[in-house]
Amino acid sequence: MSNTSMMVRPDGHFEIVPRSGAILINTNGVLGPYVVQGPSIYPHIIGMPQHSRSNLEDPVVWFSGGLYHILVNNWSDRKAYHLTSVDGIKDWTFQGLAYDPTKDFVRYTDGTVNHWVKLERPGVLLENGHVTAVTLAVLDVPKDQEKGNDNHGSKVIVVPFDGASLDRDLHK
Repeated sequence: MSNTSMMVRPDGHFEIVPRSGAILINTNGVLGPYVVQGPSIYPHIIGMPQHSRSNLEDPVVWFSGGLYHILVNNWSDRKAYHLTSVDGIKDWTFQGLAYDPTKDFVRYTDGTVNHWVKLERPGVLLENGHVTAVTLAVLDVPKDQEKGNDNHGSKVIVVPFDGASLDRDLHK
């Protein structure tokens, strides 16, 4: 497996989602064994762009607002998608675009906007049961233009996020 995300589920079991989109569950503690719950969830998600399904990576999985969430990056179109499920195993629903580096969404309170050419490897910070920040690895140039000893090295940014509002809105 590669590019895995792990979480402790509300039932105390552990869930892993690797790059492939398979769901693995363990009921015996963090060390395993993990049981694959079926094939990749990605091909079965209605609404997700068809061309994107084979280019997904860097999933992050969490539970909030009564739903399991996956935010997964598409390396070929440089966008990410948001998926939800009631049980965290099956019936994943496409909620739409999670982020797009061509849009002005990384904005400071003073109005300054940061533009990043590449956003990947999302992570989430949960506080009091809701996402309060998203972390992203970013580049300000296309990946093939990033050379050693220049000013374009990868950086990690922290983007504040109102997960309580997300959970409220999805609940409606």
